[in-house]
Amino acid sequence: MNVTFEQGAFEDFTDWATEDKKLYDKKWIAVAQERLQQLRAGEVTAQPANEVFKKITARFQQ
Repeated sequence: MNVTFEQGAFEDFTDWATEDKKLYDKKWIAVAQERLQQLRAGEVTAQPANEVFKKITARFQQ
C-alpha cells in the first residue's frame, strides 16, 4: 500500500502537538513538584518502582 500526503499536511499537527506537549509538561512538572514536597514533608513514602510494577502486572494477569 502506497500512501502519500500533501506537502505541509503535518506542519499544523506538529505545531499543535508541540504546544500541547508544552502544556502537559507544565502540568506534569507541577504534579512532580507537589509529590516531591509531600515526600520531603513525610506525608507520603516512596515505593520501589519494581514492587509497584509487580503489583500492576499481577492485577492485570488475573
